[in-house]
Amino acid sequence: QQGAIICLFPVICMDMIAPETNSSMTFIAPDGSVVTTVDAIKLDGVDIGGAYKVKLNQYGKYKIMYNVDGILPLEFNVTVIDTVSPEINVEVDYKQSYKVGDTITFKATATDNYSSELNVFVNITDSLGRTRVAKDEYTFIMAGLHSVSYYAFDKQGNYAVKVIQMYVEEK
Repeated sequence: QQGAIICLFPVICMDMIAPETNSSMTFIAPDGSVVTTVDAIKLDGVDIGGAYKVKLNQYGKYKIMYNVDGILPLEFNVTVIDTVSPEINVEVDYKQSYKVGDTITFKATATDNYSSELNVFVNITDSLGRTRVAKDEYTFIMAGLHSVSYYAFDKQGNYAVKVIQMYVEEK
């Protein structure tokens, strides 16, 4: 979870043949920067025998890399997954009722805590339950209850739906 604080516990490394080993640990954030502990220690080639507390401020995959002389580096991953849905802001004030032949337009934006580029998709469902992908505008051709549904999806697959219902009367 973003904002969680985790503890990296000390690691012990021993070699029976060469008792003195050089070992280190590096912790890389999803954006490629080196992670700094809550105590302001930059985790770039630090002693593996220390305990370190870090706050996971970014979404994505963190890499924890242990390097011991003479041994291939060991790498572990910690992934912080975005579970927050985007928010849809409908930029059209719809009336509660319309007449057959009236035209409505569609305009909405979406914001998200993680994804910066979001697309908003719009469907309109008529009184017979037929759903169409909406473009810029729609003209009512039959009376009854209609629904305009706005959808937004972020990069993690979280989504939001906003449905607006309106009644269409005969002319």
